[in-house]
Amino acid sequence: MNKNKFSVIIPLYNKEHYIISTLESVLNQTYNFFEIIIINDGSTDKSLEMLQPFTREERLRIINKRNSGVSASRNLGIEIAQYEWIAFLDGDDLWDKDYLLEANRMIVTYPEATIIGMNYDCTIPFVNKAYKTEGYIENYFKINLQEYLFNSSSVIIKKGSFVNEKFRTDLSIGEDIEMWHRLAKNNIIAYCPTIFSFYRKNISNEISRQRKSRMNTNWSFHLDFSSTSSKDEKKYLYKILGATCIISIRSGSCYDIILLIRKHGLSRVFFSAMQVIKQKLNRRN
Repeated sequence: MNKNKFSVIIPLYNKEHYIISTLESVLNQTYNFFEIIIINDGSTDKSLEMLQPFTREERLRIINKRNSGVSASRNLGIEIAQYEWIAFLDGDDLWDKDYLLEANRMIVTYPEATIIGMNYDCTIPFVNKAYKTEGYIENYFKINLQEYLFNSSSVIIKKGSFVNEKFRTDLSIGEDIEMWHRLAKNNIIAYCPTIFSFYRKNISNEISRQRKSRMNTNWSFHLDFSSTSSKDEKKYLYKILGATCIISIRSGSCYDIILLIRKHGLSRVFFSAMQVIKQKLNRRN
């Protein structure tokens, strides 16, 4: 079997309680053809101090920069990556020891793919995957109407796919799924339904993060429904908008709802929220 090499990019900002276990989940991989690039985004806690015992690890590079957001960190990591495949991992998530081994198998098995999506386990409710088919994804947007196939810690992307694409540095919420949305239009995706990644977040953290962010840095505020190429893509954007509406309601942010209504119109906001609520009720049943 061909042995592809991976550049593992870990954006780091104030993850002192998580970064060691995250890093060890990479160092303990059964597949050893990789480098690790940690982009320290101006952490103000003990994250860097926690990494000191690992500084002699030959496969690890730690890059320090001023705080400018996760998108700038990922863009820098991609720019300096040495290898053909980019594997993203957030600073508080984990990989199974066979994650990269399985990623290599997927690349070899599905040679036309430039994106490999891996299933993941998540603490946020109502995200257990119903899609269980391994192989090429024919309609990314249709499948993602029901569930997100992969996230920022369970996707591997060919570096060449980023030649003309960068993560948007004006976004702090949804910057990752905005990038997957763009890439899905021009790349071939293969999906592995087996869980090899672990997303260590919960819904209260997500609500808190959105409450602290300005709405104009949320991808939902910038959605362009006029540029969609299919009905499924437009429905997918409605899902994104609706999810933001629900989180804004739960966080008590009436002002954010007003901003969304001003931007997208009352009927579109109301319809999108109702679709998300309906979907959640159906999944409970």
